[in-house]
Amino acid sequence: MTPRQEASWHGIIAVARRVPSGWCLVGGQMVQLWCWEREVAPVRPTDDGDAVLDIRAHPDIMMQFTRALVDSGFEPDGQDWQGHQHRWVNQDHGQIDILLPEGIGERAKRVGVRGGTTLETPGAQNVLHRAQPFEVSLERQNARIFRPTLQGALIAKAYAYGLVNDPLRLRHIQDFAVLSSMIRISDRVADGLERKERNKLYMAYSAAITEPLALSVDDGNGLRRLATAMAWKA
Repeated sequence: MTPRQEASWHGIIAVARRVPSGWCLVGGQMVQLWCWEREVAPVRPTDDGDAVLDIRAHPDIMMQFTRALVDSGFEPDGQDWQGHQHRWVNQDHGQIDILLPEGIGERAKRVGVRGGTTLETPGAQNVLHRAQPFEVSLERQNARIFRPTLQGALIAKAYAYGLVNDPLRLRHIQDFAVLSSMIRISDRVADGLERKERNKLYMAYSAAITEPLALSVDDGNGLRRLATAMAWKA
């Protein structure tokens, strides 16, 4: 773990102790957490943390979460022209980005403790529906953090890959392959999917099987397991 990643994790844990529910860990640290649990080596370094706020179920979560960030030593890393303060940093170079589900209407205008709004992102609500608590410990700091099931994590990365304006979107395909390499029968990754979710997963899978970096993960065996579980032609 790099010093910046460690600083981000200390921040995530500190926030989780202050705001134990109403949000879910996503992004690279979500993948890292699954890797640590299943004893799989991560394939790429990632230092920042990402959190999706469940503003539909918790109307005050924007204020609560950002207040917890400030109380944990974080401040906004500037504000964009739309008034968004989505990136928060501390003096140890820890970084936590906060996101909202898309399509939330007026709720997207709710501000945090420093007066800014934040970004909406597709697929976030799908991930929140699959959030489960997980106990995390780092240097005697403990917290219960919500993270998505493995199915939810795959969906998160599939939606992230669909953001075509992201110049670094191929990293999501790498993460998708890593998550696929951890699939077990008990994960039931094909169960209960909506049609759009299946389509997103298939698009990410189709990209992964043509991407050398993704195919190098577990020699592509995880992607083949995913195809079998989903009844796709591998």
